[in-house]
Amino acid sequence: MHSKLTKASARFWHFFEQEQPTWPLAFFRIGLGIICTGKMLVLLPSFIELYGQYGFIQWTISKFSNYPFLPHIGDMSLWIAETFRCSTDAATYTLLYIYFLLCATLILGVLTRVTTVALFILHLAFINTGEAVIYGVDVFTQMALFYGIFFPLGSAYSLDNVLGLSSFKKSSKGAGIAI
Repeated sequence: MHSKLTKASARFWHFFEQEQPTWPLAFFRIGLGIICTGKMLVLLPSFIELYGQYGFIQWTISKFSNYPFLPHIGDMSLWIAETFRCSTDAATYTLLYIYFLLCATLILGVLTRVTTVALFILHLAFINTGEAVIYGVDVFTQMALFYGIFFPLGSAYSLDNVLGLSSFKKSSKGAGIAI
């Protein structure tokens, strides 16, 4: 019985520790960036009505209905508005432009891990603020961004390779675990 358990355990870990090609992770990274961009482009015509301080669900209400430790667009926008002495609407649009910039850098593969973490936090803030427009795509996108933090997304077909921030790998154990 012990030897069967040992063999099963060895097969299990061998399956996860096999090197796999990294190109599917480049496809995952680019697709995730496109989905994040497309999701916000759809909301762009009504952006302030959805995420602004006095939108459909005001910041005080959306903040009250969430956990206090989660990121919120209202907190970020107020900080930007106070720091740079601009309106809260301008600060909220600034966060949107930062979001689009992070999506572009994810698609291109620039500082991939840092970009994924920042996009994860900002996307979570948009989810926590805009509860009225949350549906399955937002949840699955958030999960994909979480996985992307740990996957070696910059190991294939990225500007990280061109800039020398990571080396191109045809296959890796990290890709095997991710796949």
